[in-house]
Amino acid sequence: NPKLIYKLLPGDGQVYVFGGNSDGQLGTGDAGEKVFSLQPKLLLPLHNKKIIDIACGGRHTLCVTGSLVFQPIDLSGSRLTSACHVRIAEGQVYAWGKGKEGRLGCATQDSSSIPHPVVSLNAIKIVSVEAGWSHSMCLSGTCFLFPSCFI
Repeated sequence: NPKLIYKLLPGDGQVYVFGGNSDGQLGTGDAGEKVFSLQPKLLLPLHNKKIIDIACGGRHTLCVTGSLVFQPIDLSGSRLTSACHVRIAEGQVYAWGKGKEGRLGCATQDSSSIPHPVVSLNAIKIVSVEAGWSHSMCLSGTCFLFPSCFI
């Protein structure tokens, strides 16, 4: 039986969590089969960080902190009407919840009920995270936005 958690990312980059917390996947510092939150709670361990992406997996959660810097791209002579290059400042990945099978990326299978940085990714600018039932993925590199396509 999968236990789901939900995410809400307001414009200020703060995270509010609620739902099942059997393996600490809410990141609130407590865990257990009878531990859950019926109402959204601010994720306090990361309250001073701006969350730019988050992913909820099978009893674990990942997020990327940092800020987005948008830079217009010169499209002279192109059929595109507008585009933007997005740089990520910081790009630090945090993981928490069930650590089985290494899904937290912390070189152990230990679980964590609070967010911890994935230190093996410190030198890499991560732009996005995804989480599956028992695995996690991080995307590094540069993002490009093409909000208006062809004329």
